[in-house]
Amino acid sequence: MKALKTLYAGPTTAKGERIYPGWYPGGEGELGGYTIWLTGMANTFSGQIYLGTQFFGSMVLEKPFWNFNDFDLEKDVRTADERLGTVLNAVNPDLTAFYRRGGKLILYHGWSDAAVSPQNTINYYESVRKTMGDESTQKLVRLFMVPGMEHCNLGTGPCFFGQAGKGTPYDADHDVNLAIERWVEQGTAPDKSSRCDLCRRHRQSDSGNSHQAALPLP
Repeated sequence: MKALKTLYAGPTTAKGERIYPGWYPGGEGELGGYTIWLTGMANTFSGQIYLGTQFFGSMVLEKPFWNFNDFDLEKDVRTADERLGTVLNAVNPDLTAFYRRGGKLILYHGWSDAAVSPQNTINYYESVRKTMGDESTQKLVRLFMVPGMEHCNLGTGPCFFGQAGKGTPYDADHDVNLAIERWVEQGTAPDKSSRCDLCRRHRQSDSGNSHQAALPLP
């Protein structure tokens, strides 16, 4: 229970400053969830261990045989930002140049993602709103938080909408690539007013047809 609470809380500095947001409860038992990314299965490491040790050992610290037990949270994260932040950190909230070129951006994140915290994408979206203002943000960005979806796809929720092959049906209301194409070329944003069913999956249940849908954040 202590380990779970630590994952839910996310890492902080010794002063209590947030380094990275924690994970939300709800997807711990999913097939592609915690056992794959965070806890590992029997006799195997988690995906985070494989990615983290290779990233810090080979790319940040340049010590190929680095052991994760030597990880210093505050020091090593700071070193990673100093050495690779300008190359890897896609966190700039000022999308002015992108906006002036007529760009549009659709973000999506599954609430059951055990690889990347869903809150991190929300935080970025909110930073764009704060920097660009609500009016400009609504003209160029939409964020869909997808219930039950794991990392990129899969899960018990609506999990296929063109991000990994064609959406079904293959139209701008169900396929994210066609949705952004329509937004750029016709000016119709993927939201409730456009009757968009992006990130929606219909399921057959014991009580009849049911559906789940992800609506864009305001």
